[in-house]
Amino acid sequence: MTEINNAANTTSKRNAAIDGMRAIAVIAIVAFHLRPIVLPGGFLGVTMFLVMAGYFSTVSLLKMFETSNAQKSPATSEQTKTPVKSKIFAYLKYLFKRVKRIWPSTIGIIALSAPLMWLFSPSLLTKLQSDALTGASFTSNMAYILRKVSYFEQSGLPSPIKHLWYLGLIMQIFVFWPIILWAILKIVHSKFVRMCVTAILMLACSLANLAITIFYGDGQTIARVYYSIDTRAGEFLIGALLAMYCTWFSERSIIKIIADACKYIVGNKSKKTQIEKIEDSSEIEAQNTQNTQNKSQSSEASIPDDLLAGLQVNMMESDKDGEYDESDESNNEIAGEKWQQTNESENTDKVKTDLKNKSESGKFAKIAKTLQKPLSTLQKSIIGLAALIFILWCLVKEDGSKTWIVYGGYTIFAIVCAILMWSCLQKNSICTKILEIAPLKYIGLRSFAIYIVHFPILEILNP
Repeated sequence: MTEINNAANTTSKRNAAIDGMRAIAVIAIVAFHLRPIVLPGGFLGVTMFLVMAGYFSTVSLLKMFETSNAQKSPATSEQTKTPVKSKIFAYLKYLFKRVKRIWPSTIGIIALSAPLMWLFSPSLLTKLQSDALTGASFTSNMAYILRKVSYFEQSGLPSPIKHLWYLGLIMQIFVFWPIILWAILKIVHSKFVRMCVTAILMLACSLANLAITIFYGDGQTIARVYYSIDTRAGEFLIGALLAMYCTWFSERSIIKIIADACKYIVGNKSKKTQIEKIEDSSEIEAQNTQNTQNKSQSSEASIPDDLLAGLQVNMMESDKDGEYDESDESNNEIAGEKWQQTNESENTDKVKTDLKNKSESGKFAKIAKTLQKPLSTLQKSIIGLAALIFILWCLVKEDGSKTWIVYGGYTIFAIVCAILMWSCLQKNSICTKILEIAPLKYIGLRSFAIYIVHFPILEILNP
């Protein structure tokens, strides 16, 4: 419960740097809609919004599920029905909050656009009428998939509410993600494995995006890929993964988590090796006994017959007479020297092996100790700045026809956005100080309103 509270405290306070990220995203989208040549990669601002939505939505859901689990009380079968009802109620309350936040603005912009189109651009009124119902019901993206309306196609008159496809996509994700996350939390008990399951879902969405593009896209981002929930949810899940990390492992570095996972795997392998050694010890001992017997037989066979007969006679005579034979002592001394040399060589090899194992384990311990150290503020700042530079470069230089964007680029860009967001959540980061400047903060606080109203206005003003 404390982990959830810590994460909630970090997100309940308004983060000015994340508002700066919102500002960059909405500026990129508006510039792309104004003139694509101004900012060719501005459409990637939607990916930034998806990552941020995935983070905040998942943090809220984890807090909600943790609160409902804390309120459970073991009792009779009648009382066990209460947590189920409470979860359903919490789920409906979660959806109602999202609809209450988004739907009034959506209805408002549709209602406001109709008279404006009738007065200033009557040619767009037909487009508005055809998309009004799907826009109000958050199904614009599905309609565009069925009608094969490309997001990047510039020919013809676009719908003045075409941008509402994103609200439809995000609302559809809000419907399904709480159920999926609840199932993951219910079935999987390890937090690390929960993140792995979420990562697998993210990879599945990315692979679906890639597969559809390869087989049907012909080198372009088609409507089926750009608008669909199964191909774009991966970007949302990357933000969800960041939320899980910040909620469950906020006091540990990512490098330490990887080191612990490697240590766990190596530990299992060493245990397995020890078990195999124990199982094989009896076989090794039996083999050594057999080798000793073979050596004694071979040494006995190498003695000439006449000498062996003489030895037998001498042994019998010594048994009978009780006399001492010097040949027995010399033979025993030779055998003892050979045994001592063999034993010393075996001990030397064993000591060398032990020293080698100790040196290797010492190196591993040093590496593990180095990896487990948390990143410094400077290192976090460098990582965040590198992510910010990459994002700005993509917004300025890339466009929807670039090969790497079409074939998996949305996932890569989303991962970099998550890294930038992680840097914004760190204290005293240089990247945080850059993004929390007043102009970006001002725009970021109004990013949703700007996104809602900008497209109809641009269509009216566009000659």
